[in-house]
This record gives sequence, structure tokens and C-alpha cells, in this order.
Amino acid sequence: MKSFVLFSVLAAVAAAAGPFVGSFEIVGTICYPPDTKGEDAVTITTVSSASAYQRVVMFDDEPDSFDQAIAAAGDCKKQLSFAKQMKTSSGAYSPGWSIANGGTFSETIHITQGYKRQWWIVIVNCNEKTSSSLPVTVTSVNIKDTATLAVPCSTMGQYDVSGYNWTIAVMTIAVIVAVVFAVLYWKKSTFVGGLATSNTNTNYDAL
Repeated sequence: MKSFVLFSVLAAVAAAAGPFVGSFEIVGTICYPPDTKGEDAVTITTVSSASAYQRVVMFDDEPDSFDQAIAAAGDCKKQLSFAKQMKTSSGAYSPGWSIANGGTFSETIHITQGYKRQWWIVIVNCNEKTSSSLPVTVTSVNIKDTATLAVPCSTMGQYDVSGYNWTIAVMTIAVIVAVVFAVLYWKKSTFVGGLATSNTNTNYDAL
């Protein structure tokens, strides 16, 4: 059993029973509230038939992940490109982990989290060389969270993150203002220097 570390937000409280027949099957969703810091050990167990290209991948609600994968429906290779990269036992990073051999397979993920975020656990069966989708052959998925950091995803709307957004907005405005002042100062310095040179030349000619 391999372990992965995701430095982000995660907690697992989902399970699903198959059979699943699509090529991109969402089998669980995971939600964390803001300001809840800690580490989870999440174990994902799948029961499946052998299938050479089948794997478990994870997406989150950042702009470059789940929404992009959904928008890329029909191109499984592109969908996989939006999955979160995880470090395998070989030291390489890849989207998720393979369950090509089938049978019962468990993966434990250690997560350090601290932000409001939703994650999706997806089974994908994709030949990336040809971008060909194949039916998923998973019969069950169990997701077990060993900590108490997760919350029901239906409650995520009650958590206000406007404070974080306001802070980011203020910092962005401050940076823009600083850049504007820097540019104005530079232009003023350049203009004054040019004017001084011009005046000097004019006085010299007058003499």
C-alpha cells in the first residue's frame, strides 16, 4: 500500500456501490470548512475487475481542476490533465493511482489541510495514448476518514470566506497602487532630467 501527501484541503466521508459503467465515474466527494487545520489519513478502497488503464484520480474546486475536467468531457486524456498530481512509490508524479490489476485495492492518503475546499474522487478508464475511453469496471468504493475534519458537503455554503477574499482584494489594490506610484516616479525623474539637459544646452547657446 502506497502513501501520498496532498498539502491542501481534504477529508473523506463518502462511499459508493456499483457497478459503474461510465468511463468517468464520480464515486465520492470530500469537503472541508475554512479555519480547520490538521492532518487526515484517508483510505480509499476499490473492488474492481482488471482493466489496463483504470485508475483513481482526484479533482478539487480550484479553477484548473474539476470544472475543467467536466468541460473536457469526451477527451479523457485532457480530463486526466486536470487531476491533482500525486507522488508514486517510484518518485514520479502522476494523476492518481492505478487499479489496473483489479481485485481489492486500498490507498491511504495523508492530507494536511486548512482551507475551504471540495474534492471529488473519480474512477477513470482511459487509454492516454489514444485518448480512448473505456467503461469503468469497479463494483464498489469505500472512503474512510480517520479524523473528524470533514463536514457534509451540503453545509459548505454556510461558511463565509469573504474575509479572505477582502484581504486578497486589499493586497491586490495595494500592489497596483505601489506599481502606479513607481511608474509615475520613474517618469517624473526621467522628464526632469531631460528638461534640465535641455535648459543647460539652451543657456550654453545663448552665451
